[in-house]
Amino acid sequence: MTRTRTKAILMAIDFGGSATKVFYQQRFTTTPVIHLLTMRPEVAEVSASAIAGANAHSLTRVQPSPEHIAWVGVPGEAEYWAVGHFAQRFHAHAGLAQLKYERAVYKTLAALWVIQQQLALPSTFRVSLSCLLPAGEYEDRHRFQKKLTQALHQFETPAGMLQIQVDSFACAVEGGGVILAHAQKSPSFATTTTAVIMLGYRNASTLVFDHGSLITARTCTLGFVQAVEQVLAHSSGQSYERLLDAIVQYLQTDSLAAFAPIVRARQEPDRTDEIKHLGAITTRAIADYSQILLSWLDEVLPMDVDQVVFAGGSADLLRSHLLSHFRWQTCSFHADVEVPQDGLPNSMKNRLVDVWMMFQAQKAALDATQKAS
Repeated sequence: MTRTRTKAILMAIDFGGSATKVFYQQRFTTTPVIHLLTMRPEVAEVSASAIAGANAHSLTRVQPSPEHIAWVGVPGEAEYWAVGHFAQRFHAHAGLAQLKYERAVYKTLAALWVIQQQLALPSTFRVSLSCLLPAGEYEDRHRFQKKLTQALHQFETPAGMLQIQVDSFACAVEGGGVILAHAQKSPSFATTTTAVIMLGYRNASTLVFDHGSLITARTCTLGFVQAVEQVLAHSSGQSYERLLDAIVQYLQTDSLAAFAPIVRARQEPDRTDEIKHLGAITTRAIADYSQILLSWLDEVLPMDVDQVVFAGGSADLLRSHLLSHFRWQTCSFHADVEVPQDGLPNSMKNRLVDVWMMFQAQKAALDATQKAS
């Protein structure tokens, strides 16, 4: 009689302030394929009746993709949790002021349900999981692991109950994947002082390594959202999401045309005036934000840093400011890693470097263990 092996996946997840990013792969298959999943960062606590009402008001019979209707329920908790796109129906926000690990449990559960649907897995399967937390929340990793493992024993989804066993769990500080890549590429890493500067939408973090050993890890709330908030405060009728997309496009192209789709005025010359205004306040906001961020970096980084590795979704947007400020150090961006995902713009690929390298490290460790057994 042939024993049936329980289905299993390998998964690495980054709980970014602008998006949840996941690489995953089914294990023990003849042709394993690495998949990318991205989900919006919102999480909303909702009632069962609210979920039923939201689904009942759907105006189409076309079944939406799982990542757009994700919600989870954990036994013992009174309410349910809408995640990502579905959470927006309940006016959820990204929770930038809250601890990441508190919402990370529900984001992980929702991502696992989406993966289960996409891979057509049974309701019971196994996962080898790695994740990234900010340096300021790394001490919470044990609380996160305990709460997540308990929830995975049994939780509710739009397709029924899931039961997931954790084969392995690894948690690294944000920037851990980037430094792995840099250490592999830089022969001088073991003999110099290197700073990894992670610039995200929610946080900014630094990791400092002296002769290959981590000596300090710092996090602050000076994410790119600070610049977006300044533009929002000096504009009318805009939202974070609309402004963020336009600001990113403006910084990438240096063209005021990036603001044309979001202007509120309908007639000329009002439209042109509003576009110019958005460009001017964005330029000022980026300059102010860069100055504050660089002052914080001067405060937390040692004077004798030899190499600086910039990474995170905001690093490219601030490239000129960073290179000018760190002109005496050897600088690189994203550890010169090229994420092999077709059809993605380079800006998105650069945001995936940290979690991609975490996935690759965990995959290599599991492959080595499997060969040795």
